[in-house]
Amino acid sequence: MFIALTVKDILFLRCMLTSAQFIMIGYSILIGNYIVTFWNSVFVILNIYKVIGIIKDRKPIKMEEDILAVYQAHFPIMTRKEFLYFWKLGDKQEPKNGKAIITRGEKLNNLMFITGGKASVRKNFKEVAILNRGNFVAEMSLLTGEAASATVVAQEDLQYMQWTHSLVKKMEMEMPEIWNKILATIGKDLVEKVKMASTK
Repeated sequence: MFIALTVKDILFLRCMLTSAQFIMIGYSILIGNYIVTFWNSVFVILNIYKVIGIIKDRKPIKMEEDILAVYQAHFPIMTRKEFLYFWKLGDKQEPKNGKAIITRGEKLNNLMFITGGKASVRKNFKEVAILNRGNFVAEMSLLTGEAASATVVAQEDLQYMQWTHSLVKKMEMEMPEIWNKILATIGKDLVEKVKMASTK
């Protein structure tokens, strides 16, 4: 047990503790101390349960190629499990070309992430930016709660995933680790947009 406490890897630690408890069970049966036998049996069951859970978590998670490409390019800060959990909460949208997915001045309820095609950002009927695969849309409204500052129009077979603000905010409360990684990903996208705007 002492050696187990010096191990950093949690799976190895659990396995060593389980082995130690099996030895304790054998010893307690030999000396007739069945209270010790009982409690070590409980600890063995709990540790085996945890070991199975750790092994399941460490198994490589398979993804479809297009989703894997999105994960590797834009969400590497997340584990695969975290990313798939977040991704599956979203809804896939494929608006027609020319349709406004956001209208300037409207209150927004969704965070969007472009997975294909393009979207045109317009102010006063003039195009001010093009959003491509890998860009978030309406992320500022999520962060500030303000209405849309521009109109966004679907172009070139736009496809995107969307998550409601209430769902994302719920993750902030219940899963802060995933929320912080989402924020980091949004922040990286905002930096790229600022660089692009300053270059233009």
